[in-house]
Amino acid sequence: MSPDQQAALSAVLEPNWDTECILIYGSAGTGKSTIIHKIVEALNGQAIVAAPFGIAALNVGGTTINRLIGIGPFAIPYDQMAHLVHMLDEDRREVMREAKVVIIDEVSTLRVDLMDALDYSLRINLGAPDVPFGGKKVVLVGDLMQLDPVVAQDGPQLTAWDGHMFFHGKVWQQARLRAIKLTQAHAFEKDPEFAEALQQLRSVETRLAAINWINQRMIVAHNDGGRVVIATTNADANGINEQRLAALPPPPHTYHGETDGDFLAGDMRTSMHLTLKIGARVVVVANDRERPPQFANGTLAEVRHMGDDSVEIEKDDGESIVLHQYQWNRLEPKLNDAGQLVHEPVAWFRQIPLKLAWAFTVQRAQGLRFDAVHVLPGHNGFFASGHAYVAISRCRTISGLSCIYPFNMAHFWWAPSLLRFLEEIEENPIWPA
Repeated sequence: MSPDQQAALSAVLEPNWDTECILIYGSAGTGKSTIIHKIVEALNGQAIVAAPFGIAALNVGGTTINRLIGIGPFAIPYDQMAHLVHMLDEDRREVMREAKVVIIDEVSTLRVDLMDALDYSLRINLGAPDVPFGGKKVVLVGDLMQLDPVVAQDGPQLTAWDGHMFFHGKVWQQARLRAIKLTQAHAFEKDPEFAEALQQLRSVETRLAAINWINQRMIVAHNDGGRVVIATTNADANGINEQRLAALPPPPHTYHGETDGDFLAGDMRTSMHLTLKIGARVVVVANDRERPPQFANGTLAEVRHMGDDSVEIEKDDGESIVLHQYQWNRLEPKLNDAGQLVHEPVAWFRQIPLKLAWAFTVQRAQGLRFDAVHVLPGHNGFFASGHAYVAISRCRTISGLSCIYPFNMAHFWWAPSLLRFLEEIEENPIWPA
């Protein structure tokens, strides 16, 4: 591990915290997921791992916050918190008591109501209603300048808070966090200058220079067909994939997935019904559990042969491999017979671990890296906080990046409240000061 990763791990493992929470944050590719796995390993599994949404939970071998505390997927008005966040059964309360820490990944997408619901649930289930998080240590992990939480316009509104991000939570009227920043970008080792430019985009003082540097080196043109398209809307991404698949000669073959237990469609890494053709551009959406591994999450390839229950792909490095059904397990923290906290499967989804890969939305590409990326803003441009930054940081090198037009300062924008929060924790890592 890098020195900053080691420092973060040591802070979490220190028995005497000086705050109720530790926030581990950093830009794209700084090894945040590695930190989570190292914490779990160092604590011999005595850590609950969760995330705000299902795919992120699968990525780190955890559960969703909603399932952890037993609430539905909808926003929770603050005045209904006591009615909607219930006392859990004894087995689940025992799990909470035994855990040394609760780790929340992808904290940039953590809605404010979920932040306070987690706090409230820990208080009532651990029997410490006046203590933040019920006295449990909490670790928040993520890149705060990536995509922010989604708030459904047709659901309950979060009017009781000053904003919709996790740091707007009322828990911070009592609790404090220690912010630890990761700075070494491991995912951009092929192009350290690009890594530095991405870092400079995050500061208003250096942003214009970084944009100019990127514009001078990336390709400004329409997609030449050989790059992964990162689109800002589902309509654009789905439309590209459907058009490119339809243009290939028949026959298509559809692979039908299987599920057992409560595995929601939104949590699935790929489609329940996956239609492919010979020549289709695909991405592997799982990590090989064998050693040495033949594929990893994000491996790009083309379909070469389709069997009844298998697909042969040729990876971009020229190697051909055969993929069969892969099983993703939805995990829940439980105590085993020895009283140890483990994350056990309670539901599963099986499917060929492939997705069409001519195009992705920014949201679906988060967590993936590609050698060649074409950024495609929709009619509304980059309409979400962090949109443009996440899109271009999916590319490993500046030479692999293209866009239909040059970038400007207006494209790289973040919510003012987020920028104020970042400025505060940069100046004083103990927050609120």
